[in-house]
Amino acid sequence: TDSSSPVTGIVYDNQTVEVANFKFAATNVGYNITDLTFTLPATGTTVADTIMLYDGATLVASQPVGSTSIVFSGVNWNVPANTNKVLTIKLTLGSVGVGAGISQSDITTTLTGYIAVNTATGVSAAGTETNPAGQVMYAFAAIPSITVQSSTTALTNGSSKPLLKFKIDAAGGAIAWQQFFSEVTEDVGTKIATSGSVGIS
Repeated sequence: TDSSSPVTGIVYDNQTVEVANFKFAATNVGYNITDLTFTLPATGTTVADTIMLYDGATLVASQPVGSTSIVFSGVNWNVPANTNKVLTIKLTLGSVGVGAGISQSDITTTLTGYIAVNTATGVSAAGTETNPAGQVMYAFAAIPSITVQSSTTALTNGSSKPLLKFKIDAAGGAIAWQQFFSEVTEDVGTKIATSGSVGIS
């Protein structure tokens, strides 16, 4: 797995997402990668529609996602002698929700095998790999982002004062806010009254 692979995260549906970058190294002679096999978790197949292979901005090949194992044949992707090349893996996601993909689908993508042809001898053989996987990623119908608008660190005894203002945005669709948790830490000289209330507005 190349260091440029996306980090662990969550994504929303109905978009194309980059899920992994795999580095291929050719020592002494060049190779043409002809066949590749990738796997997805079972839940990932409910939301991933298409898997695409890119060499930089160039589309190398694409396949529909019909099962947990996706096999590419006849790719003919060249890795020159004594070089490293990175293959970027992208997924086109469908909808998540009732009658569609499973919410929190795991779309972690793993390279489970490939075949390479030696460009000097024409010999074809399975390449050496250790089932490298992209970072864990989950797909939802929508994901929230929370941005702090303002905050207060100084309070006055006997007064009511806004402590924190934040904004919640939704990407991919509508979200519902179910719970809000907050932690308050008192310093040695401060005591928070046990009576009264904390309000959200």
